[in-house]
Amino acid sequence: MLSKLDGQVLHFLNGDIQKPPHLNSHADRIIFNVSGKRFETTFECLNGFPDTLLGTEEERKQFYDPVRDEYFLNRNQVAFDSVLYYYQAEGQIYRPANIPEKVFSREIEFYRLFPSKPPETIATSSIRENGFWKRFQLLLWLFLEKPQSSSGARIWPR
Repeated sequence: MLSKLDGQVLHFLNGDIQKPPHLNSHADRIIFNVSGKRFETTFECLNGFPDTLLGTEEERKQFYDPVRDEYFLNRNQVAFDSVLYYYQAEGQIYRPANIPEKVFSREIEFYRLFPSKPPETIATSSIRENGFWKRFQLLLWLFLEKPQSSSGARIWPR
């Protein structure tokens, strides 16, 4: 019996789900479904950080969904972009400006990205500066391009 699930053909034999061999050509890839948004990376990328939650198969397997052949995490999607970047950039991390520091710290703690450091040390000055400059750029753009954005922008000569 054949069935289609998420664009993949699966074989059902004696109640077990088996993928045809031609679908295993990307066996080095791993898919994470983070609250409905799918992310893809390689096992090699993750295995370089064995002290983290996603860095070892033993830790990851608790999130594995064999029917969909993906790992499901009910976590913050925006923060997961930074989590995945941590693995891909060999340990560099950034906090997106639209994520509160406390929420981001909880996510970092959950994934154990800095197991030897407490979560409070993650918010470095470079992370704060990145958020400051993005906010400054946005305000400057609004000031120059949108006269209705502030009283100063309304009186600025054009």
